[in-house]
Amino acid sequence: MFSWLRRVLGGAQDSEAAAGETEHYQGYDIVARVQPEGSQYRCAGTISRDGVSVPFVRADLLSDRSQAEQHALRKAKQIIDEQGESLL
Repeated sequence: MFSWLRRVLGGAQDSEAAAGETEHYQGYDIVARVQPEGSQYRCAGTISRDGVSVPFVRADLLSDRSQAEQHALRKAKQIIDEQGESLL
């Protein structure tokens, strides 16, 4: 009974925002955490290393969840390449 109430009040977004698989890149762990916005998904994720995590959110919106996750992973790699050690 309460599951439909959570969906109506926005609880369904919690399951939508669940983390994807962890990808390793140049010593960092990347997790895509796309955020639903209407019928689209915002590119977002977390970059971690040595117990320190940095979230990122981009302006990019995609209509397909899996494409948004792949885009988030590409953007995270770009952030790592550009910022390197100063990231964490």
